[in-house]
Amino acid sequence: MAGHVSAGQTSKEAAIREIQEEIGVSIDPIDLEFLFLIRTEKDGSKSGLINREFQDVYLVKKDLDISKLVLQESEVQQVRYIGIDELKQWVKENKSDLGPHPEEYAKLFEVLDQLKTS
Repeated sequence: MAGHVSAGQTSKEAAIREIQEEIGVSIDPIDLEFLFLIRTEKDGSKSGLINREFQDVYLVKKDLDISKLVLQESEVQQVRYIGIDELKQWVKENKSDLGPHPEEYAKLFEVLDQLKTS
């Protein structure tokens, strides 16, 4: 899930809102575990603007029946379950189903590997 923080919201509140809007799942704030922050800066040399983003990444552990999700069609094309090893392979192969976030994926895998061993 991804989204933008609205004025006056925390990133946690925005994550809860985006999950509800995009897949129809209610999340309790306590279910969100903050993992890390990524800062990105992209130079829009054609426009002269610089895009600076702060991306907070959270983990949610929740049993879901994905057949019962209510997808926001304008935002979500499909939802499917894949394991972490398969996701790592998709990132390695640069699958077109994934967004272009190599730094975020690398950090996510690092943190998940740490959680798995602790």
